[in-house]
Amino acid sequence: MDINTADESALSSVLKPAMASRVVSERANGNYTTMEEVKARVAGLGGSKIKKLTDAGFIVGAAAAAEPAAAKPAVQEQTAATAAEEEDNEEQDAHQHQHQH
Repeated sequence: MDINTADESALSSVLKPAMASRVVSERANGNYTTMEEVKARVAGLGGSKIKKLTDAGFIVGAAAAAEPAAAKPAVQEQTAATAAEEEDNEEQDAHQHQHQH
């Protein structure tokens, strides 16, 4: 669930009601962009509470929640392909440098 759209009730499933209220109140100043930002902006919210939120499935950003699970492996494959291309390019560069000397 997106921490930027969660209500106090949803947040209270993980946090104490007073802390959930602070998260919602601070969000009125602008949506959070990272969990680190949530931790920095909400007084009394430390690393252990952030871990509880993430373990419970809370995320920052509706795009991450809306992304279908099937799309994630494709992104990983694309990343692996890009890494392989970069390695090939490095090998070609190294090979070209050997011929220049």
